[in-house]
Amino acid sequence: LERLPFRSALKAFKHRVLYGNTCNDFLVKYQTASISPTSIPSLSQVPPISSDYPHIVSDTLSHTYEWPPPGSEPIDEAPFYAGDEKTSSMIEEMISNLQSLGWRRVGARFQRTVDGKQPLPFPLNVANAHNHLPVCRPMLDGKGADSVQHICEMFWGHAELLREEAEQERLEMEKIIRKEEEAMKTQASEAELRRSASVVLRVESEKKRAEAQQVKLEKERERVVEAKKLGAEVERLSLAMMEGL
Repeated sequence: LERLPFRSALKAFKHRVLYGNTCNDFLVKYQTASISPTSIPSLSQVPPISSDYPHIVSDTLSHTYEWPPPGSEPIDEAPFYAGDEKTSSMIEEMISNLQSLGWRRVGARFQRTVDGKQPLPFPLNVANAHNHLPVCRPMLDGKGADSVQHICEMFWGHAELLREEAEQERLEMEKIIRKEEEAMKTQASEAELRRSASVVLRVESEKKRAEAQQVKLEKERERVVEAKKLGAEVERLSLAMMEGL
């Protein structure tokens, strides 16, 4: 299952959210909608998470990797697949594999009540929760307006997070670019200093070479002068000797 295409496709999403009706959904049971082996009975009694969302009774707000969550109320019921010997192991593996991706889970509850608070006795409390949650038919499913608002705000929240992440990435990229530009300027400055130092060294070397050549010429001129003096002295002595004879 780790290598199946649908799992890698789901894993590619940064945010994964499950909405499930905790009761009165006869098309998609809560266990299926929330990728859970059992239901959570307490969700039929807990108050809504907010007066703004009277039909939303639970929201994990972030990804959870096991459901029902560890340490929650004891669940007496067996997993919904327990009675099927042929497929139970496969279903259990699929649930475990999908849960490992991490999901934000939102639970909704639609039931007929007295004064909007006390549920009517079964079967009078049965409501068409499957259509109410997404408001499939506005004229008939208008009770689910708050759940649709919750869904919209969830998307807006995720969009804002993505904008913040994109802005952070942009700032990080600008920071990297500035560092690279500063490094390039430093390298260019160092290269210019090396070039200038090389020019100075070359000038100094040429100067020393010219000075050495000048010293050599001076010594050569001194040798020529000495040679001339010696020649003149030899000639003078020769003349003096000849005169003496």
